[in-house]
Amino acid sequence: SHDAEKVVETLVERLDDPDDSVRLQAASSLARLGPAAAKELEQALASDDPAVQAIAIRGLADLDQISGSAVEQVVALAENASEPSLRADAVVVLPRLGMSKESLVARLTDAAFDEDAEVRRAAAFALRRMGREASSAVAPLANELENSKPSRRLAAAYALGAMGEVSVSAVPRIIEVLGMSNDPHERDVYSDALRRIGPAVVSEILLASSQRPQAARVYSEAIASFGANAVDP
Repeated sequence: SHDAEKVVETLVERLDDPDDSVRLQAASSLARLGPAAAKELEQALASDDPAVQAIAIRGLADLDQISGSAVEQVVALAENASEPSLRADAVVVLPRLGMSKESLVARLTDAAFDEDAEVRRAAAFALRRMGREASSAVAPLANELENSKPSRRLAAAYALGAMGEVSVSAVPRIIEVLGMSNDPHERDVYSDALRRIGPAVVSEILLASSQRPQAARVYSEAIASFGANAVDP
């Protein structure tokens, strides 16, 4: 209706208001309008205000259908937004945008190596929620366990652990890098990943301990730590 169009038009104008609270209220109101404001929410993705962008992301994710260009913009924000919290917001909604499974898993795997811990956690747990549909991420993540950069090794281990038993095929490689590591924090992250993959890993750790007696103490400590709290990379 004409009245509804005027409401949307007014809200769009308020997205450029100098007052933060006015911009956020306008963005929230557009999100509540749902499909009637789909085009305007897509436009809000280009706002200079990360808080407005975040609301637009969540509002679009709640729609049954969004345009291909909107999906591309959210993906771009997940990869390139300067604000880590905005990248995390975009990563969280990626599974709700109707992307192909292959594209989604690839995007989430990339995000699992983001420089920001909040983004890495968002990606890891999005992969976890996908369950076995995310199994194609296991091999590329496991390959990164041999990366020369510790940050990539730890990010890979964290994501594999978050995915739980889906990552069981990566267990031998996690056990291997655990036995080779001289860094206490790295060992904690690898041990935690094994714990979260599941109790079935214990027999594999014991086997590795018998085959590599020089790492037996490290493996024993890993098993003993299985009752500990989760460790961030």
